[in-house]
Amino acid sequence: MTGKILALAYRYLRAHLLRTSYLVCALVVAFIGYTLLVALASPFLTPKSHKDNGISIKAAYGLLPMRYASPILHLPGIKAVAYGTVLAIPCREGVTASLNGIGTRGTSALKLLGIEHLAPAQAQKWLKDRRGLLVGRALAKRCGWNEGALLQPKTPAGQAFSVQIDGLYHNGKQPLLDQVAIAHYRYLDSLQAQAQQGTVMWMSAKAADSREASRLAVMIDTHFARASPPTESSISTTSQGALARFGNVLKIIEFVMAAVFACALLVTVNVAAHAAAERRAQFALLRVLGFSRPWLVLLAAAELLYVAILGCGLGLALGLVLLHRVVGPLLGPLFSGLFSVPAGALMLAPALAAGIVLISMLIPAWEIVHVRGVRLSAP
Repeated sequence: MTGKILALAYRYLRAHLLRTSYLVCALVVAFIGYTLLVALASPFLTPKSHKDNGISIKAAYGLLPMRYASPILHLPGIKAVAYGTVLAIPCREGVTASLNGIGTRGTSALKLLGIEHLAPAQAQKWLKDRRGLLVGRALAKRCGWNEGALLQPKTPAGQAFSVQIDGLYHNGKQPLLDQVAIAHYRYLDSLQAQAQQGTVMWMSAKAADSREASRLAVMIDTHFARASPPTESSISTTSQGALARFGNVLKIIEFVMAAVFACALLVTVNVAAHAAAERRAQFALLRVLGFSRPWLVLLAAAELLYVAILGCGLGLALGLVLLHRVVGPLLGPLFSGLFSVPAGALMLAPALAAGIVLISMLIPAWEIVHVRGVRLSAP
């Protein structure tokens, strides 16, 4: 029975090739948009369960000195301070890696970053190795790096240096950290130009009591008010990460995604309703020939299912191709690796396609339930 339904559905779609192609194209466009939007949202997807507030510290002008870290740590209510610098190096042709030199006061860099799947021996080796690197698995895969590899890149100024990969880690809570390499701040700082040594690109402090973070930010700025440069401190949610501070981006992406699927659903419902109205006499004839209403509903559903499977499959495939062959090169090697389509999003796509089929079947099902054989004699 199932084979007959599928065969008849296929023949009907072939007989109405233009209408079928129109529906497939609409769904292909929807799922291409879905793939690209999910990839765009991926760096912003971080868990919201961790709510401790941190304090972001920057210089009011010029560069922020690293020496500010110790006085900040000794302020009442400050639990830990972290700071760092960044050095970009080419890891292979067309791909750039970001080395993040991390320094801490009052905590360890490994605890601060929440690095997972790292053996204790690798952690100890990195802590003792001035030139050691801990590399995110996503970055290692892009660059073709392995544990134990000795790298000999050059700074943007042309100065040669060497680092060794002491371990590979994974951070499932902040996907952005899987795209970087963690180095020691003091070593990367020694590679900077003389005028920039002893300064940091970022600094943050953690409050012992999150409710006191706002007051402590004011205290820090007051402490350095007469220093050169003075500081400008603000509250930042550490669990969100750097990219996740732009929280409204996710809402915009979700809105656009909902609009894309609403348009695709509207097109599918409209075409399915029009086709069902055209086939009233055909449905009536099949009823006279002995076919049950559930059988006819399954036939109409199979026709839409063919279209949904084809549109969903082609849309996802084309979306992934566009992401890696067009969008990635446009973003450049440093940022292209930040955007990927999570496996969960790919698994959700068939459910979205099935939802479109179910909603689009409402009007055809209503037509089939109310069809009567007398329609054959209608003028």
